[in-house]
Amino acid sequence: MLRMLASLALTIGPPGPDGPPAPPAVVVRFQSPDLQLQRLISLFEGSRSSSPAAALAAWKNATQGKQSLSKAAEAGIAALNSRMVPELRTLESSELLIDFSPTDGNLAWSFCIPHDDGTISAFATATALTDGQSEPPLGPATVDRLGPEGSAYMARSDEAVVLGGTRVDLARGLAWILEARPGTVRETTPAIVSQINSQSLATSSSLIVRRIGLALAGLEILQARNTLAIEDHRLQGRIEWNPGAVPRSLDCALNPEWSARLPGSASAAFSMAIDPQAANWDRIFTILDQIEKADPQRAKLSPLRVRLNLLATAARLNPERDLWPKLRGVSGFLLGTVESPRGAAMALHTTDEASAAVLREKFLPGLARTLRLPPIGVEISGGLPLGMVSGRPLSIVPDTGTQVWIVWGEDAFTGLLQTRSDPSLSIVARGADREHLRDLSRVAWVWPQRISHFPEASPLLEALKPSPPIVWEGRSRGVEQWDRVSSGDLRPLIRRYLEVIPQEPARDPGRE
Repeated sequence: MLRMLASLALTIGPPGPDGPPAPPAVVVRFQSPDLQLQRLISLFEGSRSSSPAAALAAWKNATQGKQSLSKAAEAGIAALNSRMVPELRTLESSELLIDFSPTDGNLAWSFCIPHDDGTISAFATATALTDGQSEPPLGPATVDRLGPEGSAYMARSDEAVVLGGTRVDLARGLAWILEARPGTVRETTPAIVSQINSQSLATSSSLIVRRIGLALAGLEILQARNTLAIEDHRLQGRIEWNPGAVPRSLDCALNPEWSARLPGSASAAFSMAIDPQAANWDRIFTILDQIEKADPQRAKLSPLRVRLNLLATAARLNPERDLWPKLRGVSGFLLGTVESPRGAAMALHTTDEASAAVLREKFLPGLARTLRLPPIGVEISGGLPLGMVSGRPLSIVPDTGTQVWIVWGEDAFTGLLQTRSDPSLSIVARGADREHLRDLSRVAWVWPQRISHFPEASPLLEALKPSPPIVWEGRSRGVEQWDRVSSGDLRPLIRRYLEVIPQEPARDPGRE
């Protein structure tokens, strides 16, 4: 079975001719992959199948082969059974190095396996004797091409086995593993651990990759450490910003009242605190300019802040006085799917009631007039109209207090009115949740079953319907900076899914 997994990994195409820069843009470390597979299989306890492989076999048997997935998907799922657990120990502490060429943006990669028990090496020998061939060695390491021209390569030494798209990638992987992988993460918890270097990302010729690197570097994030694992029957991820370093101090704390109006019927919702200091806004606009001007076609544009201020001046508005220093946070929600939204809303949380009144009564209406939004053709009961956007009305909820709600669509307007009259309909309706929010700087909820389009009567949709949201939480208080994402308990979801898809038990690969 490990040969099957190795075969899948080796189907990745080669990168461009240029070698990757140093240090790697991304390093992914597989820590205790055998235990992670055990945890994955344990999610199937009490369901109609004992493992992903058994579920696939039962589905194929029930449909008599009339339905199928791609060959790669079926091969990958078939490998997820209990017999694979001991074989995955071969990949213990293996690392995937990813870079992006600074000249053409192509992907460069190498996969370092420090504890091969001979399985991977034997696979290389078999492929080299068929479509592949032996290549000149790299120092003491033997090299094989694992297929016809354009295929991946493998290098073998006494210390490790390295896979790569080119000989340059192989050399990079060998140097990395022989030099004790400097700066890489050492974890003991079973997880997939990755480390991102923003400076390496920022040198890529790929516009998207370069923009991500520039954004991280602008936030003074030189490195980000990410862990992804199955823990307590949940899929959980955590990001630490600048591990081991002292990050920039921030003052961002959520007010639980900000989330009290977010309707429980939303497809996605969020609340985020903002550090209102002038230096923080300076940094935000500098980052936005760097991201925009990473595109050579936009490199000569005036700074974004200057353009916004010119637009505001034409409307006799002053965001430097009335908006940026008064803004303490933003919240919002989406109704419907991303492809076909039914409505959305965003709240601006200000420092005081007077600032909120200026935004409601002067700033936002003046901005709408400057943008020349089409007039609203229908009456929004109790709303202050701004104009029509994509066929739906944009309006302001005439609340008092320090919140200013901008609403798009009648359904979103109704949802806000309902949570105002009945707080139990909101996402945050219990005191314990409110207290937890006080310790955070940002939070978001996403319901996959609502935000994505599924065909009617889709088995996955039926299984997802009762599921709780995926929750993102983050904290930037003082010098503490981290983010984490967690799903709900995956066992009920798997049980429900296997109940609604055809299942006729066949030979169980996990119990042979």
